[in-house]
Amino acid sequence: MASSDTTATTDDTQSSTELALKIDHWAFTNINLIYDDEPGQLYVEMKDLDHQGSGDFSNTMVDFETTTTIEALTVSSGGVRYLRKANLELDFNAGLDLAKKVYQLRDNRLRINALELAADGSVSQPNEEDIAMDLTFEASKTSFGSILSLVPAAYT
Repeated sequence: MASSDTTATTDDTQSSTELALKIDHWAFTNINLIYDDEPGQLYVEMKDLDHQGSGDFSNTMVDFETTTTIEALTVSSGGVRYLRKANLELDFNAGLDLAKKVYQLRDNRLRINALELAADGSVSQPNEEDIAMDLTFEASKTSFGSILSLVPAAYT
């Protein structure tokens, strides 16, 4: 699971510590969560959230894979309800090069109700001011019904 390699100099005032962390599996199940920011008019409610994943965080190259499902997701902002008890599945897989600030998305899939989306590509920060994105999104099974499944109840 986790290992630690510590190197100390002969001078007691200086030491360096390197932490190597690899997690074979983590999981959270049956979570109910409410975030209610009244001043900001943001409300998020998640019922029956399940999340699991694994990752290698042992050096500046980080790889992880996660799967998340939410049985009922409700999101409103500014008095508009964007999602009401939406069913969500997310497979999120990424490779992060922390030294170069390059973040690679691999075979990511999101399903909200009947709408299925996929995302691949990369995001990088070549300097402090700029963010470069090369992202590809795909909706392979888009139908009128899948888009209609996202329409807030106030508009149907």
